[in-house]
Amino acid sequence: MANFNIADKLTRKSEGGYSGHREDNGNWTGGKIDKGILIGTKYGISAPVLMAYLGRVPTIAEMKNLSEDTVSKIYIKNYWNVIRGDEILSQDIANQIYDMAVTSGPGTAIKLAKRVRNHPESTKMDDAFLNLLNQVA
Repeated sequence: MANFNIADKLTRKSEGGYSGHREDNGNWTGGKIDKGILIGTKYGISAPVLMAYLGRVPTIAEMKNLSEDTVSKIYIKNYWNVIRGDEILSQDIANQIYDMAVTSGPGTAIKLAKRVRNHPESTKMDDAFLNLLNQVA
């Protein structure tokens, strides 16, 4: 079975520190430029994702001080569990799908992985596709 910590370590290499650029949709709580409040992003966690996790609008200070532990909890809940990373046998396959999930969203990552394997596309990691992935492993 794939290991979250291995996949996450690789993905975090490309996810930087705090960014508060006004021109980045992910920095706004509404997910679009000038929609909601400009909070910024950190470690690849966008303002809307942190807001959903906390259940309220975060402050800029909360985003800037976002702990690695909180980031891991968000990544596991919103990305790793959605792609069913613990059930993928190949660490390499899990790494690739997880990285794409963090970058583009888990639904897009699953859809693209299915496209590569000529599997009927959807945004859900269903049992049939998981079995197909695990046959490759």
